[in-house]
Amino acid sequence: MSYDIHGFPLKSGYCEVHPHVHQEYPCSLCYAEIEKHHRMKQEELRVSKAIQEERDASIGVIEQIGQEIYQSMKGFRVKNTHAKKCAINAVNLVLKSTDSSAKKMYYGKILAYIENLKV
Repeated sequence: MSYDIHGFPLKSGYCEVHPHVHQEYPCSLCYAEIEKHHRMKQEELRVSKAIQEERDASIGVIEQIGQEIYQSMKGFRVKNTHAKKCAINAVNLVLKSTDSSAKKMYYGKILAYIENLKV
């Protein structure tokens, strides 16, 4: 005698997973659940890929802005170390003047980039 997944006796010609469905295993509900799971996995992969692409793009922008701020602080006869200090001060002023947590995080990353520049 066969049993369903709940341990009850299984009627002949019924699905083991969905014992109320008069189809052999795997029934149409089994296939629908598999398809739903597959679609959800595909959507998760798509969203994950989009997030990674956005993150990669933002890193490039942060490096570019950090480099631009640093370069703009280089003046006539100014040492590179002084330009780096000026760039750090400029970013710190922006951080102090904003209340937006997103801007603070963004400029915090720029600050970290500038601080890591080798001069």
